[in-house]
Amino acid sequence: MDIFTLLHEDHENVSLIFKKIESMKSKETAQTQEQLFKELYTELELHAKVEEDLVYPVFKKYEETRKIVEESLREHQEIDRLLSELKGMRPDDQKWMGKLGELQRKVEHHVKEEEEQLFPQGRKVIGEERLQQLGETVETQKEELRGQRSGFKAVL
Repeated sequence: MDIFTLLHEDHENVSLIFKKIESMKSKETAQTQEQLFKELYTELELHAKVEEDLVYPVFKKYEETRKIVEESLREHQEIDRLLSELKGMRPDDQKWMGKLGELQRKVEHHVKEEEEQLFPQGRKVIGEERLQQLGETVETQKEELRGQRSGFKAVL
């Protein structure tokens, strides 16, 4: 699977988790929201890690994609800040859903820029074979990281 198909699947998975959390508004679902947030946190953390370690360095080398990568790295910092704030809150806190909405907007903006700018430009600067290799490397790394991080401990 090429890298952009793999990243798109990650984006779709995160979007689905956000929708599941949004659909649960009552206090009785705080525990379920907590579990879904743990899943969201892990997915976003793994996605950012492989992008920052494996994907962005490849595309930062090219003038056509350098600025997009730099903007994506700044967005990762904002997303990480929001994740940290949410991790320190409880789903039954009145401000939690508002903060989650802010996170969702930041993630959706980031995804839109990646898919509309980085993906098409990235396809132009490296060949299909390299895209496939990068996808395989990222998939392997994510599986290794997922195994290492299965012990997520939230302050929720």
